[in-house]
Amino acid sequence: MTHKRRFFYFLFLIIIVLLLFFYFYVISKKNNNNNIPNGIYFINTDAYLGYFQDEDVLIQIPVIVVHQDESIDINSFYNSIKLISSDKSEIPVASYSFLLSQKEKEYSLYTAEFKINNLKPGVYEITQVEVSNNSTDEYFSVGTINLEMRTGNNSTDLSRNRTTIGMNIFSHYTTELTNNSNNDISIGSLDIGNISNRYNVDLIVGADYDMNTDNITISKVVGKDDIIGLNFNFEAIDPHIDMSSTFVMLKPLLTYSKNSEKCIMSLPLAIYWPSLSEEQVWLILKNITQKN
Repeated sequence: MTHKRRFFYFLFLIIIVLLLFFYFYVISKKNNNNNIPNGIYFINTDAYLGYFQDEDVLIQIPVIVVHQDESIDINSFYNSIKLISSDKSEIPVASYSFLLSQKEKEYSLYTAEFKINNLKPGVYEITQVEVSNNSTDEYFSVGTINLEMRTGNNSTDLSRNRTTIGMNIFSHYTTELTNNSNNDISIGSLDIGNISNRYNVDLIVGADYDMNTDNITISKVVGKDDIIGLNFNFEAIDPHIDMSSTFVMLKPLLTYSKNSEKCIMSLPLAIYWPSLSEEQVWLILKNITQKN
């Protein structure tokens, strides 16, 4: 065999080996995915939601729908869905809907949106959803969603201008506020409830939402009609937390003082849901099915 023929012979063998490797990799991956039954899967979410009684209460939970060999109508799949707290009591749901965010060949990503009415003041820890389908009830974990309902109406001393509404990674919450009162207001701290057990919070103050300083010293005291920008940075206490696949919802409470009186207001809801790769989606599903 000449050197030229030998070269092409070995090149041909290498190509065959690579094709076989790729084939078995695809088959193995497909078989692994096929171990996940078709159905609806709720993703665990870490959340703190602070509301006053005059606000519309909204809870959103990320959902993966697996439809590898059949189509699934998510809106008619269940007869009813209930939110269940850690003490097994039911949170009254006025209505719910599913919003499609991404559709792939074998799965789709949705947001389950729940509207809550007439909730009494208190702190509620939602940990499960109860779903009913053809007289069968099932329970699914949704992580830890702390919902705090405070008495009375939200404060109007500070108007809420531009605010963070969503990001792929839970890294910061930025808001711009205007002092509508006739008094100076001193900004206090951000209450993020149960999330503070896992994240440190650091505050940076700016002149507006873009955190401009304009070469002046920015104070945490806001005068009448003045604007202030607040950027709260979050850092995981546990360095091993994978922020690229962590789902967080945050509607924080802001403390401030006016005429030596401590006040509290709620800020807008922000959603921190990562952009998932196909590999991350199947890994999440695998972890869910193993726990169940």
